[in-house]
Amino acid sequence: MSTAHSFAYLRVSSASQSFDRQRPAFDGLDIPESHFITDKISGTKDSRPGLDKLIGTLNDKGEREGGLAREGDTIWVHSVDRLGRSTTQILETVKALRERGIQLRAIKSDGINFDGVNGELILTMLAALATWERANIAERVAEARAARKTQGKSTGRKKSLDAKGVADVLKLKAQGKTPDQIATKKGVSRATVYRVLSENK
Repeated sequence: MSTAHSFAYLRVSSASQSFDRQRPAFDGLDIPESHFITDKISGTKDSRPGLDKLIGTLNDKGEREGGLAREGDTIWVHSVDRLGRSTTQILETVKALRERGIQLRAIKSDGINFDGVNGELILTMLAALATWERANIAERVAEARAARKTQGKSTGRKKSLDAKGVADVLKLKAQGKTPDQIATKKGVSRATVYRVLSENK
């Protein structure tokens, strides 16, 4: 019988975001670096090449084929919402894993087993909550943009940083400032700060 392996799947919503916020949570799980699979794409997109590489692609019959993870292996995620854009998509992904004998564990859920009746209930609740939270955030963002537009304020993205701005970010980080504090001080998004820090390690 082949040895079971563990994999980690990380996803962020845009190319400008970093995995730095999720990555430390996987420390101590003894997962080799080559078994870390990532996607930089919004959960609202159906295409997830990293996840497909890990669990296989759908054939004409709607079944998963190929993939790095095999029967007996375990896939770790930071939270179940990393697996899809809706409750249905998350549950369908987990169903595909179960059919292939692959275990799922979520760090934010303390690595509990999602098998069995109780596990299914917990998973469904977590998936539904993640979907509700995503929709709620989108609604608040839309309302904020509408309010800013009504007030005649810009609704576009925050400004990016020039060379001096990048230097300021690195200096503030060296002084112990958090990304949130740096973003507020420089008038840019947190994603911009994370990108600068990631590119200047």
